[in-house]
Amino acid sequence: METRLQILHDAQVIDKDVYHGMLAVIARLEQHWNLRIRHAQGEMMITHMANAMMRARQGDIIPAIDAEILAEITRSDFYANIQEMHHDLLSLFAFTVPEYEQGYLLANLYGLIVAQQ
Repeated sequence: METRLQILHDAQVIDKDVYHGMLAVIARLEQHWNLRIRHAQGEMMITHMANAMMRARQGDIIPAIDAEILAEITRSDFYANIQEMHHDLLSLFAFTVPEYEQGYLLANLYGLIVAQQ
């Protein structure tokens, strides 16, 4: 994962602050939240989050996640935990992430939690 982030940084897809923030996200997920993330779902989540954070930092606007997908996540038994993790991970960054990006971040965390089961 660290190599993937380094490639994104070297290719100037993400900047230094997002790169270091994402390294902190990896450590936080593994050490604080005790999640296994070194698998395909974890790699996808980290890659998507890095890109989302860079879009947020640059002010790029994308369409919000489909309402039905977001509703499925909010109805899940894991939603309270996902919300707590989501806010914890966002606190690692010094900029605000728009709502239209946050649905995708929640979806990726949901996928990561489901992969743990």
